[in-house]
Amino acid sequence: MIKRVVAYVRVSTTGQAEDGFSIEAQLEAIRNLAKALGYTIVGEYIDRGISGKSMDNREAFMRMMEDAKAGLFDMVMVWKMSRISRNHLDLLKIYEEFERIGVDFRSVSEPFDTSNPSGKLLFNLLGSIGEFERETIVENVKNGMKQKAREGGFNGGLMLGYRSVYPDSSQNKKEIIVIEEEAKIIRMIFDWYINGKGFKYIAFKLNELGFTTVKGNAFSIYSVRTIINNPTYAGKIRFNNYVNHSKNKRKGNEQELVLADGNHTPIIDIRTWEKAQSIFNSKKRYRTTPKKGAFLLTGLLKCPVCGSSMVAGRAPRKGPSGNKSYYKYYQCSKYKNFGKTECNANSVNAKYAEDYVLSKLNEFTLDDGLVETIINNLNDYVKKNVKPIQTKLELINKDISQYSERKERIFKLYEDGIIDQPHLMKRLKAFESEYEDIKIQREDLLNQINYKQTTKEIPTGKVKTLLKNFGSVLKISSREQKKLLLNLVVDKITVNTNRKINNIELRFDETIQKTLLKEDSSDEESSILMPFSLTI
Repeated sequence: MIKRVVAYVRVSTTGQAEDGFSIEAQLEAIRNLAKALGYTIVGEYIDRGISGKSMDNREAFMRMMEDAKAGLFDMVMVWKMSRISRNHLDLLKIYEEFERIGVDFRSVSEPFDTSNPSGKLLFNLLGSIGEFERETIVENVKNGMKQKAREGGFNGGLMLGYRSVYPDSSQNKKEIIVIEEEAKIIRMIFDWYINGKGFKYIAFKLNELGFTTVKGNAFSIYSVRTIINNPTYAGKIRFNNYVNHSKNKRKGNEQELVLADGNHTPIIDIRTWEKAQSIFNSKKRYRTTPKKGAFLLTGLLKCPVCGSSMVAGRAPRKGPSGNKSYYKYYQCSKYKNFGKTECNANSVNAKYAEDYVLSKLNEFTLDDGLVETIINNLNDYVKKNVKPIQTKLELINKDISQYSERKERIFKLYEDGIIDQPHLMKRLKAFESEYEDIKIQREDLLNQINYKQTTKEIPTGKVKTLLKNFGSVLKISSREQKKLLLNLVVDKITVNTNRKINNIELRFDETIQKTLLKEDSSDEESSILMPFSLTI
């Protein structure tokens, strides 16, 4: 049988293209080997300007994997194994996936056969070498950036007040220059801060005045704090403030951190910088964190105006005897972070909201009649709206499952000499177009079925048991446990414009069902249901 082969090629930089890694050079090498072996190339997948570090953003590669699972070809050919990935673990996972679906893998410049033990050993060895090369490149680049920082050079990144430019036509070395219009904003921020204004006031004021961040967004508490803590504005260069940022975003330690005098023009003087840092560090001692479980509904309540999550707020007040206490409330997170230019506080009294939700849930879990009415309404909706879509989806899935067999029959006609290669390619193109249309239809149907909505009717008895167990657990839980349980079960709580709670939407996924259902799982009636939602 003639093997159906596809070519996968990738270049990450223009430099690689100039060094012989070009798309055409890789394709030519693959085509020549396939021709010599008597294989037929039925597709070419090309990723341009994509790094081999990870699988992210590699559209052609992801499309190739989908087509491999659909049985559209028998072998993947690459010019070099590192074109697939430079990460050894990713490479092994890809190889295992190829092996699982019955697709062979071959490298033009590194000949081996993955079907025998020696080929597998060579595969692992070459994968390790590719990963070693990548790690060496990363380490060399990192060391170069460290040295550049020690010499006062800027390592890049967007920053309000500065831009990276080439100072001359040689374009060998970038420098950062001050953008005076933005520098005025930076000086304003530091001036407000050292004169007693907080991050929240500064963010709100900047947004009121119509200023934006370097990315064109509204200022937030976090963006103001980032500016106050950035030594670049005082003429310093800091590098390695975060290490392994892409993986765990942890702060660097003192040995890794580089802080040096920069070659650029400072926007603020050193005395202003030092005063700002002194104020920032002094305030660290007085920052308090609310007790765990202090606010049960953080993130669950939704703003009645913009729909954003509502977060905790506290305002000090004095009681009749002069004792200090706090008024607790929930406020729009957009307002808290950006100010009234984005939304209003739309505050909801915390005690009212929490008492109402707990009371409503307790009432609902004990009212069998109400539960039955809601379940019947939900089942009616499933019958009228979801099931017809589900039926169409099943038919399309059946078509997709038969697609590979139909394609195989076309290839058999070619192998038997009944059709020639031009006719083969014409039919392949027609089938690929049809396959894409079917996948689009399938995606559209899946989108029509709300991801929160079960596609099967829900047994009322099972839900009653589930809710009663939920109510019992909620009643005996500590405040911290209540918050955890509510976050597991409550999807969202909507609030009306009068600051009163409108609806509570519950979401019971498989995990919470397994936790709450106590019956014997061998009983058909007590088996875990598909995830479903209820609104009360």
